[in-house]
Amino acid sequence: PEGELAQSQQALLEEQNRAQQERFNRQIATGLFVGALVIMGILFYFLGVGRKRSAEIEAQKQELERALREKEVLLKEIHHRVKNNMQVVSGLLELQAHESGDEEVSRVVNEGKSRIETMALIHQMLYATSNLSTICFATYVETLVGQITNAYTHGSQVHVELSIAKVAVDLDTCMTLGLITHELLNNTLKYAFPSGQGQVHMALNALPDGSYVYTVVDDGVGLPVDMEPTEADSLGLRLVHMLASDIRASVHFENNPGASCTLRWSPLAQPSI
Repeated sequence: PEGELAQSQQALLEEQNRAQQERFNRQIATGLFVGALVIMGILFYFLGVGRKRSAEIEAQKQELERALREKEVLLKEIHHRVKNNMQVVSGLLELQAHESGDEEVSRVVNEGKSRIETMALIHQMLYATSNLSTICFATYVETLVGQITNAYTHGSQVHVELSIAKVAVDLDTCMTLGLITHELLNNTLKYAFPSGQGQVHMALNALPDGSYVYTVVDDGVGLPVDMEPTEADSLGLRLVHMLASDIRASVHFENNPGASCTLRWSPLAQPSI
């Protein structure tokens, strides 16, 4: 009887151990299942948030692109209107010069008209390009030189050689350099070649230190020996100095033997194209 009792107790103990082990296994399985559900819930939550955020970012991107396109269209329209307004002013000046009957008045008015056309050309180029912040200076100068020389009866007999680095300049710098080019080339065509024939060399070079050098040289009669450009009777030469100060450029005139003008300045940033 004692042996049977011991066996019964042993069997009962084993049964209890199996029951505890089964409960323990069920608890582990339940915990793992719940944990998996929690993890899946978290993943689905963040996946949904991520998709929503991606959709919001894409919508913001499209809105920015739309606003940028509208801004570009608006800027183009502004440049177009400015160019048209300048052409209207230029036409009015031409009419005034024609009706004045005074040669000196006509000369002064026509010079003002030519300066306006120099500035209008920049807005015309900006309107025709996709880049509304910079201008290829080489292309601008080439067009400007043709515009100026065509205004002179002997312009076709003056050979203008261009050696302009392929750099893009901002609107303000291009406007300043364009007006300087206008004044220098006009003075050259008016005074440098009594025979009506000659050569002009214009060059823009980028130096290793990041600065730029712009030179205009002719083989004409040269500048008067005792002339001080800043105090000259010529408004054009005085304008060159005043305009150069806008871009903090140094200006140097000399005879060698024709006249030459050298400008040097250091822009903060000037992208190449």
